[in-house]
Parts: sequence; C-alpha cells; structure tokens
Amino acid sequence: MTVVGSVRSCTNDLVEFYSSFMDAANDQFANKTTSTSRSPFKQIKHILRPHSQLTLVSLREQSYALGWGRAELPAVLGAFSYNKHLLPTILQIGEGGPNRLIIYHGGSIQGFTSVVFLLPETKTAIITLQNSTRLRYACDWIPKMMIYQLSGPGLKHIDFKELATNAARTGTELADRVNDELEKGREKDTKPLEFKAYTGRY
Repeated sequence: MTVVGSVRSCTNDLVEFYSSFMDAANDQFANKTTSTSRSPFKQIKHILRPHSQLTLVSLREQSYALGWGRAELPAVLGAFSYNKHLLPTILQIGEGGPNRLIIYHGGSIQGFTSVVFLLPETKTAIITLQNSTRLRYACDWIPKMMIYQLSGPGLKHIDFKELATNAARTGTELADRVNDELEKGREKDTKPLEFKAYTGRY
C-alpha cells in the first residue's frame, strides 16, 4: 500500500481522506457497527484488527492489519521502512508519552515516497510526501520526529540528524555492495553474450 493510494494526490486531500477514515474508525469501534452514516468507509473494525504478527519482537503490540501496521506506543515503528536496511538497530519512538495505538504505513512508487501515521484516539494524522527517492528515507524520519516531540516530558534523547547522516552514508554504499555480490557469483572468465542473444519470448 502507498499512502496516496497510487493516485495523484496532495497533503490537503489526504488530510480530508484520513480525517474521514479516523471518524469512521472511531464511530464503528465505539458503536460496534460495520458502517458509518454518510461515510464510504465500511468494515473498519475488520480492516484494522490484527491479522498477523510482525517479526518485530516486543512486549507491546506489533501486528499487521489489512494494509496497516499496528503498534502500541512507545514502539519500534520501522516494519515497512527502508531505513531499517540502513541502520544497525531500529528506532523506538514514544518513550515518556502515553500508551496509544498507532496505525501506520509507508510506500513508494518509482520517483516518490510517502508515509502516514494515524493516532485514532486523538484524531492525529501525520502525512509526509516526498517527490524523490533519496539516499535516506526522509519521509520516514519526519513523522517519527513529530511523534517523538508529541510524546511529552521524559523524552529519551534521539539524535535524528546523526541517524539520518549514518543512514545516508550506508545508502551510498548499497550499490557497491550489490555489485560486489554479483561479482562474487560470476563465473570466472565469462562474458555476457551479445544483446540480441537475450531477445525473444520467455
């Protein structure tokens, strides 16, 4: 899933979309219904309930709904982040703040990335859109920084600048790593065939 639903969109549109989505979610959970008057969103209880466990190990909830990650703050929010491949450990966000359910997802289509974090209890939506694919997944850092600031007193210091810098440094090395792996697997003294040898039906 991409946050924008694979269509041309903007933050203003998505604020309206996700506000309506959270209104329907809160209504259907509170009233034990499967629909909300004058809302296109149906079966939200089924959509947002846990359907499988994520591989992240935690005492708090870390599960996957239908198209959504679920986590209980404070939590690691990196199940769908490209940054998890660029850093040795995944960041835990929300220490010092209240225990709240957050639903989230990120995604990309060639040339852009997007992330949304929703806190239905407070009707808070954090939406980031990025019109590029960079060395580090900035779309992922921004909502985490905001959740961190919203957590209130008792914050455990997190140096986001250092983390982003380290992630970018690792990102510049990824292409070389892939090339090294390909070279290791190459049979010695072999060369690629002429291009026309690869054309045809497969």
